[in-house]
Amino acid sequence: MDRQPTLIGELVTLRPTNADDYDALYAVASDPAIWDQHPAHDRWQAAVFRGFFDAGLATGGC
Repeated sequence: MDRQPTLIGELVTLRPTNADDYDALYAVASDPAIWDQHPAHDRWQAAVFRGFFDAGLATGGC
């Protein structure tokens, strides 16, 4: 069973995150306002986000 399939629709394609997605995702995640109300409010910092991103890839949870 594929736990992370690629889903293709008329307007959107959803696919699992891969290592090449880091720069684009961090470009958005680097805004501190996004994390302001989140328990991990320091994820806008590059080192913190890198750990979060790498853990997601390692566990297949992205």
